Amino acid sequence: MSTNDPAGTHRFALRAALFYALLGGVWIVFSDQAAEWLTSDPKLLVFISMFKGLAFVAVTALVLWVLLLRGEGRQAAPAGENVEGMDSRARFPRLLMLLPGLLILVLTAAGVSHVLRQQENEGMAELRAIADLKARQLTDWLREREEDARFIAGTRHLGEDYQHWQTRKDAASGERLRRDLREFVKYTGFHSAQVLDARATQMIWDSEKPPGAIPAPVHAAAARVWSEGKPIRVGPYRDADDRLHLDYVVALPAASSGAVAVLHIDLSETLFRLLQTWPRASGSGEVVWFRRDGEEILFLNELRHRTDTAVRLRLSVRETQALAAQFLRGEVKLGQAVRGVDYRNTPVFGVIQAVPGGDGFVLAKVDEAELYTDAYQEVAWVLLAGLLALLALGVGFHLARQRRELAITEGVRHSQEERLRALRLLASIADSSAEAIFAKDLEGRYLLINREAARIIGKTVEEALNRDDTALFLPAQAEMLRANDHRVIAEDRVNTYEETFITAQGERTFLATKGPLHDDQGRVIGLFGVSRDITERRQVELALQRERDRNQRYLDTVQTIMVVFDSEGRVTMINRKGCDLLGYAEAELLGRNWFETCLPQPEGLEQVYPVFRRIMAGELDTTQYFENVVLCRDGRQRLIAWRNAYFSDDAGNIIGTLSSGEDISERKAAEDMLRRQTEELKNRNAELERFNRATVGRELDMIELKRRINALSRELGREVPYSQTMFDTPAAPEGES
Repeated sequence: MSTNDPAGTHRFALRAALFYALLGGVWIVFSDQAAEWLTSDPKLLVFISMFKGLAFVAVTALVLWVLLLRGEGRQAAPAGENVEGMDSRARFPRLLMLLPGLLILVLTAAGVSHVLRQQENEGMAELRAIADLKARQLTDWLREREEDARFIAGTRHLGEDYQHWQTRKDAASGERLRRDLREFVKYTGFHSAQVLDARATQMIWDSEKPPGAIPAPVHAAAARVWSEGKPIRVGPYRDADDRLHLDYVVALPAASSGAVAVLHIDLSETLFRLLQTWPRASGSGEVVWFRRDGEEILFLNELRHRTDTAVRLRLSVRETQALAAQFLRGEVKLGQAVRGVDYRNTPVFGVIQAVPGGDGFVLAKVDEAELYTDAYQEVAWVLLAGLLALLALGVGFHLARQRRELAITEGVRHSQEERLRALRLLASIADSSAEAIFAKDLEGRYLLINREAARIIGKTVEEALNRDDTALFLPAQAEMLRANDHRVIAEDRVNTYEETFITAQGERTFLATKGPLHDDQGRVIGLFGVSRDITERRQVELALQRERDRNQRYLDTVQTIMVVFDSEGRVTMINRKGCDLLGYAEAELLGRNWFETCLPQPEGLEQVYPVFRRIMAGELDTTQYFENVVLCRDGRQRLIAWRNAYFSDDAGNIIGTLSSGEDISERKAAEDMLRRQTEELKNRNAELERFNRATVGRELDMIELKRRINALSRELGREVPYSQTMFDTPAAPEGES
């Protein structure tokens, strides 16, 4: 400072001290609050506190440097020069230096907040996608098992084989039943099968071990399966020996009696492994399947961080702060990504989704520390960039353009990293799928293909990309695929196809769902597809079709009319007895409306069809007995007595009926003739009774008249004209009273 102006030196020192005190006070008051606003993670707070100290040193050093430069400028000013004018000219450049420094601090804080929030949002979006995926996979898996169980319930020959085996001691039937159940277990997701008697009092056979005791939940379900008429799922539960079960109890009906089949699933080898498959590498990512059991949370699957917990671990809904408990208390909504604790009381982020059909809920969660792990490095880079920017600001304004370019480069890099991260997430999800996933452009070239699709084709992903079907498949197969693709693009809608072609694993059949891809203007720019290998299922269906045809032959031996109707009253199946009675061939009736074709009109549509609609609406009991006249092809009319059974879909909606009819025309005619004869005999008896009453009355009157005439003749002393000794009372002899 100039020694020629002590007063000016003192003013400068006072201003510098006051400015430093003001800056330090504002920094101390607001920096801690800003740090708490940015994050609540203790580790990150320590890191930000260290940055605050370094930033404060850098800013104060910059301010002191500017103030010292200002003092030197005053000292170097020539005598008589307007120092205030120089200060006014230098104030604007100095403000330009201070304002970028403050702006860098604000941007650095905002960058840290943005990185943290963006990482949190990306993690939450990933958890939401995983929760949706796992809920859908769990639903599809349970639905497939139920459909398999429904198929067993509809395979009547199994019940017939059981009946012949048990009642007739037919060893061949027993062997056939056991073989069919083993084959069914082999080609489905079940682990073993058991056969119980119709009342579930005894286990007849077990595919894995000697028959043993029947678990209580299975016994209870078997008692209901005949009345409910559909398979009943039991579990997950633990039996008396603490073994984990998920069973389907299925009725196997027969002509006179049936059996109960129990299909057992090994959850550890199937469903639990499916639930715990995470789309990417994760040290804490976990999917939890749970449901409410009274006032407790019951965990249904094996947990990653604890062993032997399936259908064993329970937490209180009211007392614990776990995410599952918060949801069951109504504090968290479905699909909402929230922060909380898990069953270990460890801070986590999670998303809960419901499993349709009342099968509980799935929670996709990841530890809070892991979710922020990827962000720490970026936060460090942001903080380091801020420090470097503040230090670089003191070097001079000539680095401003370089700093701007660095900021632009950093933004581009950050955007590219976001895109790469999104692409990696998409590729990870696609590659973890067991289904073939692909996308094509309008020319049929593959833009995206996952590992499963490449495996099916027999190429690597790199070899398949940017090539069309003609380079990957035989000409006929490529033409078939191209035709399906063109139909999807032309119709601009999602279609499903069954596609059979030669793959690296041989001839396979796939169920392909294809849909159009659109750009921002809604124009079709290609298509996407998801293909699922259904070869084994198709083989099983063909085998089942053969069994169904054999069952149809069995049905044709039934000596009553058997007709299956859809929801509109159209004939979908009729046995030989029904065709013979009506005089139609089976093909002439299939698909035709029964109430228009085979019933007299207008009674068929005006009287009988409304009754059928009430049956479809579930208003009439299936045990109710119905009679109506059917019209044969030759004009004859026959009276049929009907009993009906429902067909229902997975949602419980009635979609058709199985009606069994008995021709009671002759019996009804005999009953009518007997009734007429009885009525005629009754009328004749009444007529005879009236005649008898009239005849006897006149006879009694004549007897009374003759008696009076005889009495009058005696009084007159005349001879009695009529002999009535059989009516008169003999006169008493004299002397007798």
